[in-house]
Amino acid sequence: MTQVTHSAAARSLLDRAIAQSLDSSPGKPGGFLGSPGTLPCRRPRGRGRDSSDRRDLLLAAWMRLPFDRTLAIHVLNARLGDPSRSPWPSVRGTRSRAAAEADPVDEALIVMIAAELWRWGTPWGDIAGVLPRVDRALDRIVHADRDRDGFVERGSTGVAWAEDQGYVYAAYRARATLARASGDPDTAACWDDAAQGIQQHANHAFWLPAAGGFASALDSSNNPVTVAGAEIGQCLWTGLIDEDKAGALVTHLLSSDTFCGWGLQSRADADELPDPGLRVIRPHENAIVAAGLARYGYRTEAFRVAQTQLAAADSFAGLLPASFLADPRTAVGAPHHRRLDPLGLRRGAPQECASPYPPTASSAATPLLLLRALLGLDANVPEGTVHLRPAVPACYLPLTVEDVLIGQERVTVRLPASTDEPPTVSGLPEHVSLAPERLEHHPLTLTWQTATSLLARGSAPQRPAAVAHN
Repeated sequence: MTQVTHSAAARSLLDRAIAQSLDSSPGKPGGFLGSPGTLPCRRPRGRGRDSSDRRDLLLAAWMRLPFDRTLAIHVLNARLGDPSRSPWPSVRGTRSRAAAEADPVDEALIVMIAAELWRWGTPWGDIAGVLPRVDRALDRIVHADRDRDGFVERGSTGVAWAEDQGYVYAAYRARATLARASGDPDTAACWDDAAQGIQQHANHAFWLPAAGGFASALDSSNNPVTVAGAEIGQCLWTGLIDEDKAGALVTHLLSSDTFCGWGLQSRADADELPDPGLRVIRPHENAIVAAGLARYGYRTEAFRVAQTQLAAADSFAGLLPASFLADPRTAVGAPHHRRLDPLGLRRGAPQECASPYPPTASSAATPLLLLRALLGLDANVPEGTVHLRPAVPACYLPLTVEDVLIGQERVTVRLPASTDEPPTVSGLPEHVSLAPERLEHHPLTLTWQTATSLLARGSAPQRPAAVAHN
């Protein structure tokens, strides 16, 4: 069992959130990874229960992978071969083909999980067995571009959302990785070219030069549509955004239109909210965006987003719901149920969405992805490297994370309290070592007052001079 220990100053946030995430496993009371067909999942507009279940499990599998590969292996193998083995009713049952139509993002996640398993050291024999399923997923992604304009659309709406293109890009890159692993450079080059093509196409079509930002979607006539919401931030996680345009997207995400004291808001229709002043916060989306910010080098901004979700988890006894309502008008100095987080920000407690939406696999795994983002932890076992670039605030130090699964070994990551001491990873497989260029230790000293003053001045986030993309 993975253990996380750290300084007492942050125990109520990090410790409870991580402990609950790791405890939400099959066979345990309150576990969220047991019966996928009966998971309590949010039901986004335009998507049915089974689609929500699939997306939730696939995201949770990716988030948990460095700590527990069981779910990742399950979601790949359960959909291979005999449809009766699928954990999802829409695939297992006798419903119409239209009802079981593949979601391109779900299919992209299948490919991404397979490549991530390989990078973290799953034996190639296990990966080779799911390659037919991976290629079927890619075929479905290609056919999701119904009007042949180079972008996938959702259902019959004809709307191409920016974040969906990001998942397609990541899937193409992942398939190229798997092709290189299998000794097929020609196929790898083909998928690399496809990934580069959609990246260039998306950065041109979704970019709004006059506004200096990105459109959220293209409608059925390929006209840009802009909607406030965190979803477009997932393009940072998947690596779709050109580096010279990332700063504009980060500025948008951390503006008052999207970011509040409880995190990044998701898209929601005003008529679905009990109060138009409230915002819908989905923890797993915030974790994905935080990981994307860290990927592009915006580590201080990543921590700001991560901190909101850790504080929210504390309000929900360590276990985040699938989504919750937050009132930005009472995020600071709330007169009721005051809490003081390690940044010194007094907040009003959030409330679960009125439906309500209880915890799901991905919301339960959210702190694990946040932890990985703050550690800057990544692995490429086939190439013999582990990357560690921590950006952890001093109040969380010293920090020790045990039983991280790299290759077939359980390793321990330690961040000392002093910046004079480098972080360490012990117990690595013999052929794996830390990438020396990533051995940095930068505790953050950000305070909430500093963060809010930056927003007030409208300052653009500062990006490091050099950023390593994995």
